[in-house]
Amino acid sequence: MVKRKKFWLLLTAVSAATSYMAYSVWHRGSPYGEKKYSPNKAFYYQQYKVMNVEESLLRLSASGQDADARHATRGYVRAYTADGGFVGESSVAGMPMAQLFWSRDKLVIMDGQTSEDPEGIIVLPDNAEIPR
Repeated sequence: MVKRKKFWLLLTAVSAATSYMAYSVWHRGSPYGEKKYSPNKAFYYQQYKVMNVEESLLRLSASGQDADARHATRGYVRAYTADGGFVGESSVAGMPMAQLFWSRDKLVIMDGQTSEDPEGIIVLPDNAEIPR
């Protein structure tokens, strides 16, 4: 009976660790496009594409046109300081079609779709105003 409990405890721990590692790899994503710097070159953003089952199915079923698959490309936009310090991230749906703008103290993401982050805004640090 004790061996059985140890087995289930070990199985649960291994399953949790495996799930966490898989999520970490998925969430990290792969860079999509190039780094885009702010007008004052103090910040940049990088888009990251994550694996998406819906996108994969659309690509398989698309016959020469990948417009629907492009709209299904999901990922994250992450903002960094020029020296690589992390500022923030926002999820993005339809990455190739999303438009990103630097405002005075924010990075505004307009993806045209409802995503997990309803505002699509990454607030820059207080002392970081982009000159007009």
